[in-house]
Amino acid sequence: MKHTGIRLGVVLIVGAACAVQAATRIWQGSVDSAWANSANWEGGVKPGPDDVAELSAAAGAVVLSENVTVGDVHYAPVPGEVTNVLTVLSDTEAPASKKVILTTAGMRRVRVGTGAELRMEADLAPDGEMTKEGYGTLVVRRELKTVGRCYVEQGRLVNEGAIDATDTHLHVGTVEPDTGGPAEFVMRDGATYASYNSGLHADLLWGG
Repeated sequence: MKHTGIRLGVVLIVGAACAVQAATRIWQGSVDSAWANSANWEGGVKPGPDDVAELSAAAGAVVLSENVTVGDVHYAPVPGEVTNVLTVLSDTEAPASKKVILTTAGMRRVRVGTGAELRMEADLAPDGEMTKEGYGTLVVRRELKTVGRCYVEQGRLVNEGAIDATDTHLHVGTVEPDTGGPAEFVMRDGATYASYNSGLHADLLWGG
């Protein structure tokens, strides 16, 4: 019994250490536009699984030369600033686009602040439920492939590429008294939305 208690204590300590590892990694763009260049991130540390990739200080484009895995993506420049549009750009064309993978360990959120627009010209691949937060606009220009429900709680989700909602739903808006705000889903010319499970009875749900 005594030995069992010691093992349990070790497990708890390890678990606590893992939880502390998640952090907000802030983009500074000190050298160039490459996500993979650690010198562009505060403290020289790139975001990893479960981390928040804080891109609010980015301008123009952040370029992916490899797939990246994070917990959340935040883009919320100060309202009224001239630079309020950011493109996350794959260095390869579709269908071989690089991916931003939102990991199970994180909250899997994309938060775009008021008056801002985040254009995803790389694939967006949450590995579970994903939430679009913030009153700004998230533009899908390549592919958003969901394997869990996708919630648009605030702002706009604009599809200019392809949304693959396999065996799941896209939820737009919230149901009172849940927190949230005005939400909008926009399909542009040439965009596609696909769901492959007829048993779900509905692909697009209004309200959380």
